[in-house]
Order: sequence, then structure tokens, then C-alpha cells
Amino acid sequence: MKEETIHNLFAKAHKKWGVPSQLVKGVEECAELQKEICKIYFGDTSLERQQKLAEEIADVELMCEQLEYMFGLAASIQAFRTEKLDRLAELLKKSSGIYGRKQPC
Repeated sequence: MKEETIHNLFAKAHKKWGVPSQLVKGVEECAELQKEICKIYFGDTSLERQQKLAEEIADVELMCEQLEYMFGLAASIQAFRTEKLDRLAELLKKSSGIYGRKQPC
């Protein structure tokens, strides 16, 4: 789907349901993703579970994109992504050769 069409859908959703409703929907989708992650963490790595995980990731990504659109956050998000990817690269560089080290909080 073209980006213009997607933004049109986001604008319609924003107009129809408003910010408060979309914020709650974002929280709901994140909770559903958490549930699927926990199920995999606790041992259910079946193909069906992985497909459910993929579905929930898609839902969360779409809600995040809607919030990005509604609040005009594209530039800020890109800046934070770059900063966090740089930090991840630095952490991996520092911990190279250490197998099984826990991820820092």
C-alpha cells in the first residue's frame, strides 16, 4: 500500500476514534504482544505461536505508526532510533567474545 494511502487511513482513524481511543488501542496491542512473547519465552515455539507473534508485531507496528502520524513524531523517532542503534552497536562491541552475557537494562 502506498504511504499516501496509509496516511489517509491513519487520518480517518484519528478523525473517527480520536487520540484517547487510539492511545488505549496502542496499549492493548502492546499487551497482546507481551503475552505472545511470554508464551514463546516459556517454551511454546510452535509455528502457530510464531505466526501469532508475527501478527501481534504487525498490530503494534501499525499502532506505533498511527501514533507517529497523529503526533508528528517522524523526525524525533528517527533520531532516537539512530541513537539507540549506535548504543547497541557500542554495547555489542564492548561485549564481544562474552557468550551468554545478559542484556543491560
